[in-house]
Amino acid sequence: MSKKFLYYKAINWNEIEDELDNATWERATSLFWLDNRIPIENDKPAFNRLSVEEKQELNRSLIFLANLSTYQSLEAEEFIRHSERSQQEVAIVNNLQFTEMVNTKAYNTILYSFNEDEQEVVSLFEWVDQHKLVVERLERVDTVYHSKNAIQKRFMATCVEGIMTYSQLAFLMKLWIQKGFTNLGEMVKMILLNESLHCDYLIHKVNLLLARMDRADQISFQTWAVEMIDRILKTEGKIIRELYVDADIQKLTQNLVQREANHLLESIGVKERYPVDREILSALDGVLNRLRKHELLGQMSIHRIEESRDDDYDF
Repeated sequence: MSKKFLYYKAINWNEIEDELDNATWERATSLFWLDNRIPIENDKPAFNRLSVEEKQELNRSLIFLANLSTYQSLEAEEFIRHSERSQQEVAIVNNLQFTEMVNTKAYNTILYSFNEDEQEVVSLFEWVDQHKLVVERLERVDTVYHSKNAIQKRFMATCVEGIMTYSQLAFLMKLWIQKGFTNLGEMVKMILLNESLHCDYLIHKVNLLLARMDRADQISFQTWAVEMIDRILKTEGKIIRELYVDADIQKLTQNLVQREANHLLESIGVKERYPVDREILSALDGVLNRLRKHELLGQMSIHRIEESRDDDYDF
């Protein structure tokens, strides 16, 4: 048999390099879903009751989400390229990419189910693909994905799955909870389950890599992460102000993405740095706290980096 063929080694899932791989695979495959199993058209009366501004806010949220999830479904493999990784990790990233395409299809289904004018939806796709803030957002991600820095790439993927996705999901969650969008809520529930699982898995991989570094390299990465999240939040803030007319929606969304940013920083040993009004988020937290518990912690060894101190930066 050709040695070249043997490059494609069959995965042995009983060869455990990282115990979270198997647990994540089992959880990810249990969360498989398809948009055509949820009767989203039954939410059309709720959509018709929205104001003109709210309809536009929903449509633009959906088209931004479709753009981001399409990118992630096509490019996510880049964040494990040119770096050490197991076959199991590659398999899970492949599952992540497929899930993102399922999400993209769901956003499409919602748009075409709620909007009778198909040309209007087509115009939304044309609008988002050329939008300067979309370009700003994706070029930043793409630069990191195509670098050769393994830990930065995985951290950026976590930012996509977390901060950037929540930047538009917040409005969909509000409609689900407060405006009677029951079937939209079922779709959002499946998206949140999958995205939060991806975040848990990816930040675990980041911490494994971080644990191998000496203290100086850990601090260097933490500094890079803070600076990157600062830039991401600046862009997301501009997106939020452009997409949402309602000041309350702007505050809700801004607080959610800033809290997600704090969570990411805390997970790599950096103190939270962005202000969060927890009262504003209380309506969403009943849903988020329930959906984002994947009970994987008992199935893995947790690697956490000690919190950085001011004197760490004295060289």
